Amino acid sequence: MIHDPTTDENTIIEAVRNSTAAAEQFALERHRLSVALFDLLDEEQRAQAMQLLEQLPEQRFRGRRGQRRGGTWGENQPDY
Repeated sequence: MIHDPTTDENTIIEAVRNSTAAAEQFALERHRLSVALFDLLDEEQRAQAMQLLEQLPEQRFRGRRGQRRGGTWGENQPDY
């Protein structure tokens, strides 16, 4: 749709708004689920969960970066 020159700008704007609203609702539902699950934990489990959550952003970054080509540039790359 974005690359179609016959698409009118209002159609693009509406699609972006719908996508943004859906992402917002998804994020809220994930948060609500996290809160509900956290309420089920005892104090020790909550402390462990918080420690894991503090490490999560760093692990996510490394995980995505390593999966794209099997490592950083130059590692595990075929010789051409």
